[in-house]
Amino acid sequence: ADVSSYDTATDTWDPLPPMPETREHCAAGAINGKLYVGGGRTHTLTELRPKTWEFDPVAETYQEMEPIPTPRGGVAGAAFGNRLFVFGGEGNMDSPQGVFDNVEAFDPATNSWETFAPLDVPRHGMQAAVLGDRIYVPGGANRQGGGAFNASSVFYFE
Repeated sequence: ADVSSYDTATDTWDPLPPMPETREHCAAGAINGKLYVGGGRTHTLTELRPKTWEFDPVAETYQEMEPIPTPRGGVAGAAFGNRLFVFGGEGNMDSPQGVFDNVEAFDPATNSWETFAPLDVPRHGMQAAVLGDRIYVPGGANRQGGGAFNASSVFYFE
């Protein structure tokens, strides 16, 4: 549940109030001055965290938001178009590989999640980066707990 912030001017880390629950392998992004955290897990690959959290850095408080429709850990995330996008993940009990192909986005303005077309290859452990009007999702693994895979996806929205 530990949270800290990095000050680029002083090159120091400062502790923040802990999250209301433990969380790892999640997605986070800043939207309109607040930080949003979605997806993730705790303790084991399949102990998933469905709650979405909003952190207000001015008040230093957390607010519970609409839960993610498909809880999963080992996700990639990107803040884009005032939404937090969450890609792939692991902990899928319905898949022999244990991974997800889901793409979902949280909209803080409506406190709701939207589902998008799935990843072309289900995977976890990758990253996401925004460049211009696209989200790039390179690499990852195609089976739970490992299985590095040479795949990349590019998402753009009209």
